[in-house]
Amino acid sequence: MLDAYFELNRDDVNARTLLYQDVPRHYVMQGGRWVPRRHGGATTIGRMCMVGPKDEGGYFLRVLLAHVPGVQSDDELPTVDGQVWATHREAGATVRVAGRRHEVGCVPF
Repeated sequence: MLDAYFELNRDDVNARTLLYQDVPRHYVMQGGRWVPRRHGGATTIGRMCMVGPKDEGGYFLRVLLAHVPGVQSDDELPTVDGQVWATHREAGATVRVAGRRHEVGCVPF
């Protein structure tokens, strides 16, 4: 699904304003691709797997997807506010330091 999200952002300019978890409200998965919903999806819930800080790779990937809209590739993910970071961890830490914590009660790293 992550690859389909990247593809959606490459192909659809309107999707680039959405965070990963907001895509299901506006698009539906059909045949492995996201396509626009015909009707509003106000009652649709987008979910992301819970990942603890011990799994740094998955944890910071989740942080970035929850805060950086319109990502078009995995290489673009470690870019936050125009700054390119070497790793997802550095970029994710920047998101958190900037005060945009992705969940309440999050364990500090």
